[in-house]
Amino acid sequence: MGQQQLLLLVLAVIVIGTAVLFAMGLFRGAAVESKRDLLISESASIASHALGYFKRPREMNGGGNSFQGWQIPALMQTTEAGSYIANITDQEVTITGTGTEVVGIDTIKVETVVSDSGFHSIIIH
Repeated sequence: MGQQQLLLLVLAVIVIGTAVLFAMGLFRGAAVESKRDLLISESASIASHALGYFKRPREMNGGGNSFQGWQIPALMQTTEAGSYIANITDQEVTITGTGTEVVGIDTIKVETVVSDSGFHSIIIH
């Protein structure tokens, strides 16, 4: 009877350990997805700011149908979710957001491309 109880105890420890590892993986995946969504949301906010600059006339401190002269506002360059840099051309802005969360050996990264017709985000990592 003692060997059977010991065998059941070992089996229970294996099953519980596997369940805990599986739950940790799910939690980690959800945390990464949440951080990625936050980066996309903040990038969209920055993109809206850039698009407003593009459409505003030069007389009102805008770009007058150009992104030249626009820059990411200082308060939006670095947040708790990550940091953002912009590559600006006359008719397009590419905003790259790099998260503070590390996945494996890479950080979470999203790219938002802004043009005169709107913007869209691409998940890099």
